[in-house]
Amino acid sequence: MRVSLKALNYFLKAVEHGSLAGAAKELNVVPSAISAAIDTVEDEFGLKLVMRYPSRGIQPTASGLVMLGKIRRLIEEYQSLLIEGSDLRTALTGTLRVGYYAPVAPAFMPAIIKPLLSQSSDVSFKFFECETSA
Repeated sequence: MRVSLKALNYFLKAVEHGSLAGAAKELNVVPSAISAAIDTVEDEFGLKLVMRYPSRGIQPTASGLVMLGKIRRLIEEYQSLLIEGSDLRTALTGTLRVGYYAPVAPAFMPAIIKPLLSQSSDVSFKFFECETSA
């Protein structure tokens, strides 16, 4: 594929704002970068996706409206993928083995375990009663 997600996102923002300048301001780039991205997207699909009106902004064509919905879903799915990937990196999973001293466990264990259970259903626990030897 010759069109990047960045170019698709620039196209999406330009159409949402109805102007190259509005999209450029939101994305913190120059308007010519937005214009080039739109050109790239149009070239890739071989379609005229927006009508450009000097000093009045842009409007999507009928083809642009169809592609807009698909591009929006693609960008949303990509953003969701990034979030889920980040969550996996920090998620608790697997088996947590906990050794405890029986006389004090009832006072502390519920407060320690409860937050772990509410954070993730992918954690299982194995408890081991430990003995103290003096």
